[in-house]
Order: sequence, then structure tokens, then C-alpha cells
Amino acid sequence: MWPIFWKKKPQKNTPQIDSKKLHDSGKIAMLLRYFSEDRILVRINLKNDPNDYSTAIISVNKDDKTFALDEFTPEIGNKKLSQIKEIHFQGLARGITVNFNASLKSSDFSSTIALHTFHLPTSIDYLQRRSCFRAKASQVNPIKISTYSTKTHKAIVGEITDISIRGLGATINYNGPLIRGDQLSNCRLSLPGGESVTLDLEIRQVRRITRNEKTRIGCQYVDIDRTVRKKLELLVRRMERTDIRKRQKTRN
Repeated sequence: MWPIFWKKKPQKNTPQIDSKKLHDSGKIAMLLRYFSEDRILVRINLKNDPNDYSTAIISVNKDDKTFALDEFTPEIGNKKLSQIKEIHFQGLARGITVNFNASLKSSDFSSTIALHTFHLPTSIDYLQRRSCFRAKASQVNPIKISTYSTKTHKAIVGEITDISIRGLGATINYNGPLIRGDQLSNCRLSLPGGESVTLDLEIRQVRRITRNEKTRIGCQYVDIDRTVRKKLELLVRRMERTDIRKRQKTRN
């Protein structure tokens, strides 16, 4: 086997991570299914080839201990794979960075799009954040928040500043009484694309902004509905992937 690539120096002010090696085939298959379920693009390298190729996991077969990759981009990678027959895989799904080598079992060129089947790796290296990713909200497509105070019966409106799978931060146009532990019921979040969700929040942090009489709050979700949680998880993952692409462009 050839060595794992892309060992980077740790950067300052980044979340702590747990670096581990996984050997259990069932857990490896489950982890790879995250990529297929979320339709995440991954990066592929071929031995002695300086180019990067992108693709996606189409399916994972736990019983056969195989997984299938979509056609490589750029297209030349599909022809090179038939000769080299081994890849290095790197991807990020649900806050987990995965690295491993895998060998080719077969390629199917019978349709207009190539499909490559690989043997499930016997082990993978993965890095998992100890704290969940907090995605910065876009100023171009802001996420609005609206609710009301049960104390003053006044409207509370504002915009999300950051969001994670556990909670959110927001800047609100409200200077009434708010303290840690207060609950905001029936908060409506207007998500990108015109969709909205309703959920309850518990305030964990409060900071007044004196220059514009606004308030910044940090909140965690309270008894969140499964459907709402799934929508927010998908939103956070999309925002995380966008953030990663932006940082990669900056480094390049």
C-alpha cells in the first residue's frame, strides 16, 4: 500500500479533533454511506499522478464489502484508473474527514457514464471534530428569525449569524429583558430557497450591542422535531461544504 497523503500542519483557532483508525468493516460501510446519502463530492488521487479527480460514492454494499464510485472528473482519470487500479480517497461528511486507499474490483463502461466498484478498505483514517461545526450565515442570503417574548409580548425579529446542528447565534432587534435560560417558543427560521421551519430555543448567551440597540444571543435547540433537525443538518452541511470550497480557493 502506498502512503496516506495530505498530512497538514494544525492551524490555530480550529476545533479540536480526534484522529483515529477504523478497522471494523460494518462501521466503515456506515461511514461511507454518509457520503452517498448526502451526495458529497470527494477527492481522488492515483499513484504517480499529480492530478486531483472528483467523484461521488454511488452505493455501499456491506455484505459484498464493496462500494461504487461515479465517473471521475476530469474524464482522463477513468482511463488511468483502469491501468493503476488503486486510489487514494479523501472526503468530508458530517464533520468527519476520511482518508483511505482502496483497490479497484471492476469498472463498467457499458453506459454513457462510467461506474467503478472498489473493495471496501480494511482500514481507514478519520478525523472527527470534538465540537460541532458552526456555519457562518451568508449576508447575501440571510436566514431570518422571528418570534415573540412571553414576558413583554413584543415581537423579536433578526438574522442568524451562525448555525450548527445543536444551536444557533442571532442578532435581534429587541432590547427587552432576556437572560440565560429563557426559552423562545415557536421561533420561525426562514431558510434559503423559501423554506421555513419552526422550533423552540433556549438562550445560553446574551450580549447587548449599545451602538445600534440590538442584542446578540446564542441559543440551543429544545426538543427539536426530527424532520426539522434533518432539514437543519442538511443546511449546515451545505454551508460547511461551501465554506471548505472558499478556503481551498483562498489557499490556491
